Amino acid sequence: MTSHRDTSLNALTGFYTALPQKESYVTKKDYILIAKAINMAHMQSLGNQKEGAELSALFLARSLADENPLFNRNTFLKACGLNVKGI
Repeated sequence: MTSHRDTSLNALTGFYTALPQKESYVTKKDYILIAKAINMAHMQSLGNQKEGAELSALFLARSLADENPLFNRNTFLKACGLNVKGI
């Protein structure tokens, strides 16, 4: 017996696979959202957690810069709450 949930999931899966594939781009709005999330994690962290948030921001900034030549690494890191002078 098929449950209502299974039927709904199948319908969604079919819907999404039927959509045409297109390239997706990270927008300024996306960068801001990511930086805000990292900034909140950074501000609420202590010790090793704070270092983890900083490392995550650094690695993410590197990856984003690799994907987008117009990406401003320093602006992003400042928005994440990092002191870019020491980096």
